[in-house]
Order: sequence, then structure tokens, then C-alpha cells
Amino acid sequence: MAMVATSQPPIPGPKALLRALKALLPTDVPAPVIVSNDEDQNAGHIVTISGVSVAVLPMPFAIPMETTARAILNEFVWTDARLAFAKAKGHVLLSILNPDVDPALQLSNARILTVVTAAVLSTAKGLGVYWQSSDSVLAPSRFAQESKLCLRDEVAPELWFSLRFFPGSDDPNSDQIVCQSTGLSAFLGREIECGPYSMTPAEIANTVIVAARFMATSGPVFAEGHTLGFSGSEEPDAQLFLDWSALGGTNKPIFQLRLLSQEKR
Repeated sequence: MAMVATSQPPIPGPKALLRALKALLPTDVPAPVIVSNDEDQNAGHIVTISGVSVAVLPMPFAIPMETTARAILNEFVWTDARLAFAKAKGHVLLSILNPDVDPALQLSNARILTVVTAAVLSTAKGLGVYWQSSDSVLAPSRFAQESKLCLRDEVAPELWFSLRFFPGSDDPNSDQIVCQSTGLSAFLGREIECGPYSMTPAEIANTVIVAARFMATSGPVFAEGHTLGFSGSEEPDAQLFLDWSALGGTNKPIFQLRLLSQEKR
């Protein structure tokens, strides 16, 4: 599910939405079909692309602050996120109809949802996007840019994932941190947790994002002890272990990502 914050409640008409979708979709993808629920009542549309249907529903009120509060608190790049969502007078709710639990279909469903969200974002002049599975807020410029490659790139896009950082030690002088993904559980039922390691947030973040994108694309093939490579060498760079973590306040299943270079120190 996704939400597009808008400055005004009305939703764009089906013709404008269709034009935006055609500009985003590769030429080999069948033309989207849009069915309007009730144009007079501005009741939204059902958009179907390659057999995947997305409900596009206008809401005459802003996204509740409690929905986006944690995502905004954890957004460190888009510094104007809070202000952008505070300006909203309405929003558009987008949701896959009858989502399939098959991981392969979940990947294609997420791609279609991304493209439809991007089309709504552009036609409604959206202020920002809330992506539910990653509990993240995304700036219009970033979402628009990355969504252009969503159906063309074989690897899951970065915008489907966000990160949470935690202290790696109770010692206030320790520089160790833990990085946890948000968004991978929508595909594999578990998030990645990496650390505690003495790494910069940027270094550990890049590693976790690369792993999350690869794992979401590959599907449910990862078991205890599975190794991953990032450097391009024949030797593995990391190893996965199945575990549980209470970081973030909820005990949940995780892939513990152990970086072999850090473990040797």
C-alpha cells in the first residue's frame, strides 16, 4: 500500500492518469485499463496493468500524522518531509487488490504499485509519498526518478526499503552501531539486521540496502549460513543467520547479516 499526500483533495481524472502511465510504462507492457468507480462522486479508479489491479482512492483529508510520524522521524535525507506532509489537505490511497502471497508475484505487484503511485504523484502534483511496507516517506523528486527504472531494472529498487539505526553498545563512548532494514519482510518475512560494528552509518547503510535489494529480487532462497558477495571477488563478504530481534520495540524474525571483514577484527 502507498499514500500520496496532496495539497487538495480531488484526484486526477482517468485520462490524465492514463497519459502519465503510458509515459512511464515500457512499450512492451500492455496498455493499462482504468475503470472509474463514480466520476461524479470522485470515488476513485481501478487501474489494471498486466493483470495486476490497483485501487486508487481519493481521501478528502491529510494522511494522519500518527501514520507518518515514525517514518518522518527516521528520514535523515529529505529534511523538509515533516513540512511537506503538514501542508497536505488530502491524500490518495493506493492498494493492490487481492495481493498474492507468492514472492515472485509480490515483486511484480510492487513494481506495478510503484508505477501507478508515480503516475498519481505527477498528475496530482503530490507533496510526498508514504510507502507502507518500508514505513518511509519519499520526496516527489526521488520517487519520480527511481520509479522510471522500476519496470526496466531487474533488481528491486532502493525506494522500497528504509533503514533504522540503533546503538551497538550500552557504553556511551562506543562507536558501534546496528543497522536494520525495513521493507524486506514484505517479500521474505524477515528484515536484515547488521551489527554491532564500528562502521559509519553510510557504510553500513549501503551494505544493508544492497543486500535487501538483492534478496528481495532473488526470493525465498536464503537459509541459515547462506553467504553473500558484494566486492566482486570469489570469496564471500557476508553470511546470513536466522534469528530474532527486539530492536525497535517489537520482537521479530530477522536475517542476521554478519560481515566477515568486521567479524575478523
